[in-house]
Parts: sequence; C-alpha cells; structure tokens
Amino acid sequence: MLRPKAFPAGLSLLCLLLVCGRASAIVAPPGTPADFTGQWSGTGWSMSTVGVYQWQGGVGSAVAVSAEYLLTVNHISVTPGDTWSPDGVNQYTVVSVSHPPAAGDGTPVDLTLVKLDHPLAHWETLYNGNLATNTSVIMIGHGLSGSTAGGDYFTWDTSSPKILRWGTNTIDLASGIGTDNGTFYSNGFAMWFDTTGSDYEAGYGEGDSGGGTFIKVGNKWELAGINAYVGKYTSYTYNRSYAVSVSSYYNWIINSMTVAGDANLDLQVSFADYQVLERNFGMTSGATWYDGDFNGDGAVNFADYQALEANFGKSTLNAPAGLPTLQTPQGGGPGVPEPACLALLLAALPALRKKRPSTKALNPKL
Repeated sequence: MLRPKAFPAGLSLLCLLLVCGRASAIVAPPGTPADFTGQWSGTGWSMSTVGVYQWQGGVGSAVAVSAEYLLTVNHISVTPGDTWSPDGVNQYTVVSVSHPPAAGDGTPVDLTLVKLDHPLAHWETLYNGNLATNTSVIMIGHGLSGSTAGGDYFTWDTSSPKILRWGTNTIDLASGIGTDNGTFYSNGFAMWFDTTGSDYEAGYGEGDSGGGTFIKVGNKWELAGINAYVGKYTSYTYNRSYAVSVSSYYNWIINSMTVAGDANLDLQVSFADYQVLERNFGMTSGATWYDGDFNGDGAVNFADYQALEANFGKSTLNAPAGLPTLQTPQGGGPGVPEPACLALLLAALPALRKKRPSTKALNPKL
C-alpha cells in the first residue's frame, strides 16, 4: 500500500462526472452513444443491465458483485436495517455490512460489502489481475454531469440530475490511492482527466462514490475499481479520479460472500457450478474463481473438484420467509446429481480429458 505522497493536489470524497468527447465540454452532446459501442462494447455488456445502482436517493452508487451483495465505499453510511430500492419498485433490506481488515496502522479501508435480504437479477464479474498504466477503463456511476473548466480540468453541475452515466479514461497511476485527511487508507489506482485523451473522456463527479471502474479482459468488462475520490485543482475544479482496487481485496470479497465451489457467485453450490468446473477442468494457468479455481493457484484441477464436492448443496443465500431457496432439492432434484453421483462424474474428468483434449483458449490475467 502506498500513501499519496506525490499526489499534486488535495483529494475530495467524490461523489462520475462525464465529460464526453475529446474536444467537447458538454456532457452527452448530440452523437454521444447512450450505450457502450465499438471498442467499449463487450459480452453481456449493456447500460440497461449493468449492475451499477444509485444508493439511498443519490448519496452515492453501489455495484452488485454477487446474488445478494453490493460493493460501495466506506465513506457512504450503510447500516443493517436500511431499506433500498434500485428501481423504485423492488425493495431490499440491508442484512449486514462488512469491511476489509484495516491497514497496519489501524486506518480503515474505504470499501464496504453490503449483504441484502434477497437476490438481485444481475451482478458484475470481479477483476483479479495486475493493473498497468495506459490500460483503458470504463467509469460508471449515478452522479452529476458537468463540463471542462479550462484546460485539462473539469467541474460538475449541481443542478444536473444524478442518473446512470458512463465515460472512459486510461490508468495513469497503477498503485497507491489518496486518503480523505487520513480517514481511509486503501490500495487503488488513478486516472488523469485529459481533453485530448480517450473517446468519451470522463472523471468522477458528485454521486459517483461507490460506482464502478471496469477493465476489459478478452471480450468481457470486469470490475477493477470502486469509485472513491477526485483530486482538486481549485475549490470547484478537478483533474484526478481515484478508485479503490478490487484485486487488492479480491480474496476477502469472495470469502466474505460464499464458499468454495460457487463459481458463478449465485451463493449456492449447485450443478451449474459443476458445469463450469467440467468445462474448464484441465486449465493449468490463468484460471480464476469464475473458471472453477477455488484455491487461487491459477489451475482447475482435482483439488477444486474436492472443494466443490465438499460444499455441494450448500448456500449462503439469505432466503427470507416467502422466498424460495435456490439450494439443490433433497434427493438432487430433476437433472441435478446427488453429491455421490457428482463425485463419480468429476472423478472421471481426468480420463475424459485424455480422450477429448481441451481446445479451450485460455484467457490469461493481465
């Protein structure tokens, strides 16, 4: 972890300001796409389904990272018992909140994991790779709009609505993050605002705290950072955006939500997870939790099968009264093997792989 000794300006808790186009000072000018397009598109990637939500009437944003969990920042207050509606119709209650272990000096990390009382419809994939400068990112949040403020600086318009917006940038600082007067101490990365930078160049704005910054891996965008701070140039102009790094807290996030074997993070270990493991069995490097690597060694092998078998049928879903659980029905249910049958199926995988070599193209970590 690095403290921001070299950061040129003070940091402010944010709150995504989108300043779109390489030369335009107006947010979302005519011709700016409403949805991701060109190099910014990806598999299953749409503004209509992205799991980035407004939190508590606009005090910030939050990102869905599994069936019943959201990630946001610690400087937004979240308390068990709080109610939340992502769409004005469906109502959720906060069951619990947790934070990563504090830094060595006891300073808390600016990250909060929020458990809800029943499942969400969609969640994002967590990024667990290295961060590198000049990597393109997409920023998403429910913050204010704004404009450039002369040169490579921006400001936001407090009269603009806090709605879901997106913009782009590139990583300029791959490690280290600013703190709010020493209140928080987190691993992170930063993007400089530059009017001659990426298409739809963006910076964070008020209301975007807790939103997501995404990196493209193959053809899929993964959650690399939680929007946290902006760097001030003057009282109301900014030129830096800082995110808390997801990969730095990846293991804590996963282990806080679920158990080994839950490859798709629907908070249950079921036949769907077995299918993921079977599909990727034999990978020797570059594998992630989502591929079936449950012990973090980069491979999908017999050890991962053993972890899945040990937890088969378990669920960490809240499953309140009146909502069906998604656990495997007693006796396995139609089309779902009992654990003993699962063991036989998985034990046969090495032999099956010898007869039918995998042609899967690996997707190595960055």
